Amino acid sequence: MGVGAICNRQIPISAKTTSVAVAAKLMHVFGAHALLVTDEKDGRLFAVGILTDEDIVSGIVAKEADPSALTVADIMSADYGTVRESGSVFDTIRLMYEKRLKQVAVLDELGGLIGIVTTDCLFENMAEELIDFSALVLDKRSTQRKQTSH
Repeated sequence: MGVGAICNRQIPISAKTTSVAVAAKLMHVFGAHALLVTDEKDGRLFAVGILTDEDIVSGIVAKEADPSALTVADIMSADYGTVRESGSVFDTIRLMYEKRLKQVAVLDELGGLIGIVTTDCLFENMAEELIDFSALVLDKRSTQRKQTSH
């Protein structure tokens, strides 16, 4: 299963020209810790950066700057993680661990943005897989017990 199967396709996005104040409100409405910053080309969205709650704290709050006076482009991170939708969950976890990322953009095979995957999403998926696996093991044990008792 590729990471595209588990990514969130309801993506909170922002243009580079959006004020940080508006972007922060969008993050609040979505309950998100990050917005993907996008450009549109030929009707498709392409990620060009990410704005995180940490960017807002370090770029605005800590510097006592006016969030209405700055745009997303002023404080966004252009260096962010991406994975292809066909990429494995394991490789995604490794990338996020190595680069200390909490979320990565998920791209189609042509580089277009299709979703975002977060550490929470990955943990939920792993928990579901473990539950399915444990049910399989318990079922097999039950079957083996029935066979040996007869």
